[in-house]
Amino acid sequence: MKKPDWRNSNRHSNALARLAINIFLLAPLCLLLPQAPAMAQETAPWYKVEVVLFKYLYPDENEAWRKDINLSYPINWVTLADPGQPGATNTPARTFITLPQEQLQLTKEAGHLARSRGMRVLLHTGWSQPVGNREEAPAVVIAAGEKFGDHSELEGNISVGVSRYLHVSTNLWLTRFAHNVGQNQEGEAWPQLPLRPDAAAEKYAQLYSRDTGSLWEDDASANQLLTLTEAEEQPYVPAQVALMQQSRRMRSKELHYIDHPLMGVLILIEPLESNPQ
Repeated sequence: MKKPDWRNSNRHSNALARLAINIFLLAPLCLLLPQAPAMAQETAPWYKVEVVLFKYLYPDENEAWRKDINLSYPINWVTLADPGQPGATNTPARTFITLPQEQLQLTKEAGHLARSRGMRVLLHTGWSQPVGNREEAPAVVIAAGEKFGDHSELEGNISVGVSRYLHVSTNLWLTRFAHNVGQNQEGEAWPQLPLRPDAAAEKYAQLYSRDTGSLWEDDASANQLLTLTEAEEQPYVPAQVALMQQSRRMRSKELHYIDHPLMGVLILIEPLESNPQ
């Protein structure tokens, strides 16, 4: 019987221990980082943002999509929360509050899309936010459509900022999923989908607390372990990922449309007199 290699086992334990320390030391810092742009936007004018996100049901199947794409969330992310959700606050460093249904103005347009045979509405929502410097614009985290394990059909973020004019930036990816039967380990694979930033810390903590039985010698390998372990245990894997990274100059009070071969975004931005908090 082969004796266990305690030396390598200790290396594995030490690497994971250092990784855990880094995660828990950096987690509070990550929560504070969005406050820097938020402070600069304290005096920024407030706007109401409303979006309708939809997908095309019968796209061109001959369209080829690149696999060497970078999927990530910016560090100045914020989440959307319902008004009655515990801890919800209209503070840029934490969350933006979603608008009640009666305040949404694109209901007619969303209904028209929903009734169309060739489209499916993934999300119709709105929120209020301060709109300041484009370079410091908070990135609103989006998760829409059907759920597949830890992920949704449409994920990413939308940012609204000012640089002389209003600008909207989309960083959205639409994923078609398949059951995980190990196919992502064969040949060139689609990029690993990043976890929502507000869920990542909890997920990684769960992975660290489990005995993986693998031997890793440094922090980089431990990070790789987390990524591979998550991918192996997901019930679904990406079968196709399409990225919409666009930036558009817009006018307030006008309906705008951002197009993509697989999806689309309707967006309406209107000024508010003050913080609606």
